Amino acid sequence: MSEDIPDPNNLPGFVAATQDAGDNPPEPNISNIAVRGFPVPTAAQVLDPIPDPFSVAADPPFHRIDQSGDHLLDIPVAAQIDASPPVSTSAHPVDPANQVDPQLLAALQELGFEEETAKIALVRTTNTSVEAAVQWIVERSNESDFEDEEETEEEMGGSNSIPVATGRTHKMVLVANMSLKMGTGKLAAQVGHATLAVYKAAMATEEGKAGIEAWQRHGQVKIVVKGESTEQLMDLFKTAKDIGVFAYIIQDAGYTQIPPGSRTVLGLFGPVQAVDAVTGHLKLL
Repeated sequence: MSEDIPDPNNLPGFVAATQDAGDNPPEPNISNIAVRGFPVPTAAQVLDPIPDPFSVAADPPFHRIDQSGDHLLDIPVAAQIDASPPVSTSAHPVDPANQVDPQLLAALQELGFEEETAKIALVRTTNTSVEAAVQWIVERSNESDFEDEEETEEEMGGSNSIPVATGRTHKMVLVANMSLKMGTGKLAAQVGHATLAVYKAAMATEEGKAGIEAWQRHGQVKIVVKGESTEQLMDLFKTAKDIGVFAYIIQDAGYTQIPPGSRTVLGLFGPVQAVDAVTGHLKLL
């Protein structure tokens, strides 16, 4: 007597697994790998294709960026935003107040004035005329720059009254033109020139001689301070002459480092209070 063996596929409650018709395994459930906040990828996006190393890529390369700590997002390089600011190729506009009339400049140079000094004078006189520029320069220059030194030293201003010296009454201040960026040796030489020049200017008058004698009795004080520019030195020179302080501004011959005619150092000598009124606001070198 034979016993029937039941078919396992026909047992009660048994459900047979669905088989794929092909040789490949079933497609993964795409919805299970979707990340919150990102679109559900298609089946074609699940597997990254292997690029052919011998073919030219039609698409730009990718940068992989970590967006959420555990999710990587491929972004084409061409799609990235350049955060650098655009570079401007336009020239900076020129301030009309600093423009110089080329015809007036040429006329001043023909009269023998240095180009830099002439430019400053034209700016300060707003290009009014050659005469106005010349007057501005003359008022801020040594008279010996335009005439014989013997004829002008007697005309240099000085203190009209010398107080009785019971203490330090006079001093000498040298204002260096820092805009010229002179070397240490060059600057030292120019300070020496200014010291001797303003000393000679004072010794040319009786008032100046008395001031020099008082100055020598009390240590011959000499102080070097910083000047900002040629224009400032020329203005300080005029202020000093207007209040009776001996002043001399050095113009370099231009053999080394700086252009000819550069105003390098302004030398001042006179009563302490008068000199301080001119240079008291300047910093020590």
